[in-house]
Amino acid sequence: MSGIITDNIGRSSGLVKAGGGGGKVLQVVSVTLQTAFSTTATSWTEVTGLTVAITPSATSSKILVMLAASGSSSGDFGFMGIYRDSTNLVDARGNRERGLSNLYYGGWSGNTRAVTANLLDSPSTTSEVVYKAMANATSGGTVWINAKNSDPNLSEGSGITPFSTITVMEIEG
Repeated sequence: MSGIITDNIGRSSGLVKAGGGGGKVLQVVSVTLQTAFSTTATSWTEVTGLTVAITPSATSSKILVMLAASGSSSGDFGFMGIYRDSTNLVDARGNRERGLSNLYYGGWSGNTRAVTANLLDSPSTTSEVVYKAMANATSGGTVWINAKNSDPNLSEGSGITPFSTITVMEIEG
């Protein structure tokens, strides 16, 4: 016995080579929204500018979706969610009965809130998939993303520009 460890293609490196098995990041796509968005819709509405498309390289790939946003509402609640194409993957509704998963529970009214979500999706396709941040308001209210109750500077005059981002990573399956 020589004491040298070889990998699966016969090279003598003297090191143990880790086997495959997935988990590698194959691609990353990200978009950042730096302008204010608002909606009075009580049904899910796409947050314009917080949409990203990715084409998985294999049907076994997983997609890690990460959303980081800030917002406020003039009503009792402001809701955010993530869709893959037309499928609601997770929503951040304040109303527990209607939410698939509550990322934040409580009123946004008058306060800016951070909404974050990280989820691992299995789209099982090699066709392009689109991930989008969605929002809706309670009846009679308005939801603002990157703004505080219609203040596009969010910081009430300090000139700080808020931003929200959605990032997707293809993970080898």
